[in-house]
Amino acid sequence: MSRNPSRHTSPNSRPSSYIKSNYLTPGSERDSGSEDESSSQEEEATYEDDENLLKTQDGDLDASFTRDEKHLPKLISSPKKKTVRDNYHSAYILFFLLGIGAIIPSQVFLITVDFFRDTFPGHINYIEYILPFGNNAAQVISIMIMLLLCRKPGYIYRQSLQLSSFSELAGRVFYWSTFDRVIISWVTNFLSLFTVCCMMVTLTSEYIGELSDLKEAILWIMVACNCICGLASGWLIASLFSFAALFPWEYTQSVMGGMGMAGALVAIARIAIKLLVIFPGQTMEYDSFIGSLILFGVCCLVQFVCMLLFMVLIRRPITRYYQKRQIRLERQELINASLNGEGHHTHLPNSTMLSVVRRLLSPGFVLTFVITFVVMPGVLSDISAMSYALKESKWMTIITLAVFSISDCLGRMLPGWKRTIIMSHSHLWIPILLRAAFIPIIVLITYRQYALLDVWVFIIVFFFGLSHGYCAAVDMMVAPGLVAQSKREREYAGVTMTLFLNAGLLVGSSFAMIFVMIKYLPT
Repeated sequence: MSRNPSRHTSPNSRPSSYIKSNYLTPGSERDSGSEDESSSQEEEATYEDDENLLKTQDGDLDASFTRDEKHLPKLISSPKKKTVRDNYHSAYILFFLLGIGAIIPSQVFLITVDFFRDTFPGHINYIEYILPFGNNAAQVISIMIMLLLCRKPGYIYRQSLQLSSFSELAGRVFYWSTFDRVIISWVTNFLSLFTVCCMMVTLTSEYIGELSDLKEAILWIMVACNCICGLASGWLIASLFSFAALFPWEYTQSVMGGMGMAGALVAIARIAIKLLVIFPGQTMEYDSFIGSLILFGVCCLVQFVCMLLFMVLIRRPITRYYQKRQIRLERQELINASLNGEGHHTHLPNSTMLSVVRRLLSPGFVLTFVITFVVMPGVLSDISAMSYALKESKWMTIITLAVFSISDCLGRMLPGWKRTIIMSHSHLWIPILLRAAFIPIIVLITYRQYALLDVWVFIIVFFFGLSHGYCAAVDMMVAPGLVAQSKREREYAGVTMTLFLNAGLLVGSSFAMIFVMIKYLPT
């Protein structure tokens, strides 16, 4: 006995023209020429229909999609859309520049350890170990907070749900969009670096030099700014990776390449400033102080420029395309849940969260950075020069850190080269474990002072940084493909990858700090 579809149609149901215009039916594929001519009009029309669908209430949804079963394939099939090209690779370049801006505050604090040693001698021991530890610990805390907030409602749910005034206020605070998180993070970095510059200018006063307590207070303020930058950078890096995870894998590699380039640029700038900023009649400590002030000032300016670049990125056609695709995917999830009687999912289920973590959990994310930050930057900065000229001019630390940063940048670029072998996620642990051999080699060079020429030290550090950049980039590139295509799962995967990355940073810097404290224990 045939069923009458009109019996199941409510007054609030969508007209059949909506289904025909927005969903594919058997034999309804459009001609490719007509699609090219009217692609922009179809995109705008579909987007308006998406917005109308978002405003539909719960009862309307149930009534609208209670139709005859023969119409279900029309509802759950995805609309065919024209792929948007990244003209002139503009979005790729913008992601690269944003990767530079996201990590550059942490790199500036790491590369200027000689300034802290010379300006605050005897105030805080092991400052070259405290700075990376505080920054990495702050990043892990901020990413863990963001990881919990990734269970937020999807776009459709937030738009259609009627909230009380208190719940609406809480939603505005805790359910920030990617735009809000990124802009707030960069503003925080800008203010923290500006505070550091102000404190450095204050140190030039002769009155400050006579008060050691006030000078130590200024040092602690700068250390606190380092931790605040860690909080903001952790939130920022996780947001960028979760945002890039919605794009093809090349854009995640672009962010990783930018992060590596940040270290190289800071190291090169440090060398250039040390060569150019020379005041006759002043000490090398004074020249180092002015050079560090310039470096922090430029970094502060970079944060402001990156805010503008992110605003440009979100207005690019390819970004709008993936944002609209995100809305369609979340709408599809809501439709399927409504048809299956599962109700509205307001957050990522615990089972899905654990599944994402299990898929991404591997020795790669953590061990790569643990092995690196056991010796970077503290142990590397303690390597003594064999050359008398390098030893007297205090160039050894700057050159060693610069070699590591530049080689790390090259390693992150390697996966983007067509002839580079990209290892699978399950086999990447082999080169990662082999990298552990660098730890005893570098430690022996540093503390046993073997008679190695400085050039051999630089070669060892170069391959140490190159292997680090390659392993880190490949891990971050292949990981998003291990999870489902769901937008929320991929966003959660991006934040989880960043948490594993920073957990490795924190564990590595913790081992280095414990090692140096044991080494300098009073006998």
